[in-house]
Amino acid sequence: MAKKWPVAHDKGRFWQISAWSPADYVSNFRTLIAPILGLLCLIDGASWNWWWLVWLIVGISDKVDGWLATKLGSSLRGPTNDEQSDKVCISTAFLVCIILGLAPWYLLALMVARDVGVTVIRMMMRRRGLSDISSAQWLGKIKTVGQFALIVVALAPTFMHQPLVVTGIAAATAVVSIMSGIQLLALALNANDESWLIGTMGRLGLPNWISAFRLSAALIVPYIFIAEPIGENSFIIAVIVGAFVCLTDVVDGTIARVFNLRSDFGKVLDPIADKAAQYLLALGLLVSAWHMLPPLSIGLIAGLCLIGRDIAFLTWFVFSRERIDAGWCDKVRSVAVVAWLGSIVVVWWVGDSFSVVSYGLLLFAAFISVMSAIVGYFRVRHRN
Repeated sequence: MAKKWPVAHDKGRFWQISAWSPADYVSNFRTLIAPILGLLCLIDGASWNWWWLVWLIVGISDKVDGWLATKLGSSLRGPTNDEQSDKVCISTAFLVCIILGLAPWYLLALMVARDVGVTVIRMMMRRRGLSDISSAQWLGKIKTVGQFALIVVALAPTFMHQPLVVTGIAAATAVVSIMSGIQLLALALNANDESWLIGTMGRLGLPNWISAFRLSAALIVPYIFIAEPIGENSFIIAVIVGAFVCLTDVVDGTIARVFNLRSDFGKVLDPIADKAAQYLLALGLLVSAWHMLPPLSIGLIAGLCLIGRDIAFLTWFVFSRERIDAGWCDKVRSVAVVAWLGSIVVVWWVGDSFSVVSYGLLLFAAFISVMSAIVGYFRVRHRN
C-alpha cells in the first residue's frame, strides 16, 4: 500500500506534518526551474520553436502536484507551496512575454495585480484558520488554465504574427481573473462577518456576478481605446463595451430586488462597478478623443462637480459603513453622465456641429451632481 503523508488537519500525527510530501518536491522544483527557463527564453529571444511546449509541460505539472497531494497526502505548507509555485511560473512567463512584446503588458499587469491581491487575502485567511475559504474556487482554476493557455499561444510560432488572437485570449483571461479575485474577496469578508453575503446565502449571487463582470470589463476599456489592438475599429469596439457596461447598471440592482438577493457586499460592489465604468470610459475618451472634449474651463468645473460628489459619498461610506441609497437625483445623474459620454461618440461620428449639445449634457450632469450631493447630505442628516 502506498505510504500516506499526513494532511494538515491530522492532529494525531502532527509531528510528521513538517516533512515534505512528494507534492511539495514537485511544487518546489517548479518554483526553482521557472526563473531559469524564463532567463533562457529571454536569452534565446523565444526563437526556439518549442518554447511553447516547455511552458505547456510546466503548466501540466501543476496538475501533477495536485494529484500527488490527493493520493499521498499533503504537508502543512503544501497548499502554500502549490500556490506560490503557480504564481512564480505564471509571473515569470508573463515577464518574458512583456519584455519580448509577445502579449499586451497592461492586461498581463492586471492579472499579476489580481494574483498579488489574492495571495495577500489567502495569507490573512490562513492565519485565521480559514483554509476552506483560501482554497481555489472553480473560477480561479479556469483562470489558471487560461493564463497557461495564453503563455503557450503567445510563444507558439503559429501565433507570433497574429497579435489579435493573443490579445483576445489575454482580455478574456483578465476578465475571468478579476472576477475570481472579487469572488474570493467576497467569501473572505463573509467568513469574518456573515452579514456581507447573508442575502445570497453565503454565495456571491447572480447580481454580484453581474457587477463583477461589469467591473472586470470596464478595466479593459482604456486598453482598447489607447492601444488600438483592432486598428481603426478599436474606438467603436471600446465605445460598445463601455456603453454595455454603463447601460447594464440597472440589471444587477433589478435582479437583486426582484429575487430578494440583496447583500451588503453588493451594496459596495455595485456603485464601484458603476463608477469604474463611467470613469474608465471617460479616461479612454480623454486620451483617444481629447480634441472632441469641451474647453478647459468647462471641463474643470464639470469634473470637480462629478468627482467631488463621488468622493464625498465614498468618504461617508468608509467612515460610517452606511451607503447613501440612490434616489431619483442620482439616477438622473447616471443617465446624464452616460448621455454625455455618448454625445462624444456622436461628435466623433458627425463632426463638431454636435459639440454644443455635448457641452450642455456635461454641464447638466455637473449640475445634477451638485444637487445629488445636497440631497444626500439632507438625507443623512434626517437619518441621524
